[in-house]
Amino acid sequence: MINTYLIIRDRPEELINFLAGEQATKERHTYYKKEFVPQNNLEAAARWFYLNRTSYSGIMKLQNCYWGYGEKYSMRPENWGRNILRTSVKLQDIEITCFDFEQVIKSVPDGAFLFIDPPYFNADQENFYTHSFSKNDHYRLVKLLREHKDRTKFLLTYDNSVEVREMYDWATQIHDKEWNYTINRTDDQRNKVETSGETTASPEVSKKGERYKGKEIFILNYNSIAVKDKDSEQLALFV
Repeated sequence: MINTYLIIRDRPEELINFLAGEQATKERHTYYKKEFVPQNNLEAAARWFYLNRTSYSGIMKLQNCYWGYGEKYSMRPENWGRNILRTSVKLQDIEITCFDFEQVIKSVPDGAFLFIDPPYFNADQENFYTHSFSKNDHYRLVKLLREHKDRTKFLLTYDNSVEVREMYDWATQIHDKEWNYTINRTDDQRNKVETSGETTASPEVSKKGERYKGKEIFILNYNSIAVKDKDSEQLALFV
């Protein structure tokens, strides 16, 4: 992922040219997943980008990286180039790193704002994350944020669980967030569920998966003001 961001930032035209003419098909997804062997960073970024854009929920762990593209809700390949260029512009003058979170949090300047989105505390780590969090990592994160709460401001998103609420009972605010997910499970996923008895992080998804409620909590160490965007109907939490 970090390599892909670096290529998008520094070499967007090359990535666009490599992906030019690609089609979102199950056969191409299988090719990039199982057959294509990148020979350099550009090809590795192209493979990652293709799979991320055409896989179910963008899950990139290969064992659970299933074909999940849909004409009605996925970004069409002919629009990938414009998306890459827009993203490249946003990434200019941005430092992209791949460090342990402890190094990042300790090194940010006083007054920095941190948005932190760790793996869920109670998620099926093996199915959804290539590099999962151990329980110790979760405890290490809360300890670190508490140590630096007076010199930084943070917005932390987590699964809505008793354990997380207890860990962050010292935070200034905890907001409950809920939304509708629209899920279209692929044939590959249905077959795996039926043959292996696989369970997912959400019971609702393992049924037909048409819709289910997503629930998270937003944890803040500052007093926020909720402002509703008239166009997007979304709530934003401002410092």
